[in-house]
Parts: sequence; C-alpha cells; structure tokens
Amino acid sequence: MSLRNQIPAFYWYYCTVVDPLLSLSAVYMVYFDPSWFMDPGFARSSPFGKLTPSHLFLMHQFGGPFLAWAFLQRTMLLETTDMNVWTRFQTALAFTDVAVIYSQIRALEAQGRLGWGMLRWEESSNAVILVTILLIRVGFVVGLGFGKGGATKKRV
Repeated sequence: MSLRNQIPAFYWYYCTVVDPLLSLSAVYMVYFDPSWFMDPGFARSSPFGKLTPSHLFLMHQFGGPFLAWAFLQRTMLLETTDMNVWTRFQTALAFTDVAVIYSQIRALEAQGRLGWGMLRWEESSNAVILVTILLIRVGFVVGLGFGKGGATKKRV
C-alpha cells in the first residue's frame, strides 16, 4: 500500500500544501515585511516593536529554516515511502512550534500583557494559529485519525 493511501487526506493536504505555504508566508514576512512578523509579540507603537538591525539580523537568519521546512515538506514528504520520515519530521517541527509559542509568551510576559483580556487581535489570533498547528502536528505524530495501528506500526 502506498504511503499516500496510509495517511488521512487531511494530514496529507495539511503537511504538503498548507504548512509549506505557512512557512513561505513567514519567509516573506521576515525579508519583506518584518514589522508584520514582530506584531504578534510587540505592537508597532511599543518601544520594543521598533525594528533594529539586531532584530533584522535574527529574523533574516530565521528565514532560512522557514524556507528549508517548506522545501522539505514539498519534496521529501512527497518522495519518501517511509512513514517514520513523516513522523520524525513532524515531531521536529513540533519542537519549533513549542519554541515559537514560548517566545510569544515570554514577549507578552515581559510587557506585562500576558492575559486574554490584555491581548491585541494580532497576538490572540497568532496564538490560536500556533496552537492549532501544534495540535495538528501532535495529532499526526500520535496517529489520531489513522485508525488501528496509528501513524507508525510497531516493528517486528
């Protein structure tokens, strides 16, 4: 049975189309609209939201991994026949998701604005998107929706 037939359509579409597009949107933001990239952590009116050369230095470096993830999702995931490759890659991306969520929490905490009543729409919508992405990845890794045997079958 081909790997394509083993993966529920939702995950296949998400991992090979939606997620790479999200990564490419981040690439666009860090290189061409960095203020938009900073908005979920710091309002543009905030003194912390003023872009400095050090911000741009770090964001431009982060653009490379986003581009690499999009490339790997559009090539490696479509070419492999090994489900373990998919689960390992999604697990690795989940680590990144956790780090991004953590960084947003720390940014809001540093400003004394960590709480649903204090969040701007940019922050709350970004948090919802990030948690949704993480839950989709975790669902894939644990085999939610795969039926009997989950995403990876036990090796004999």
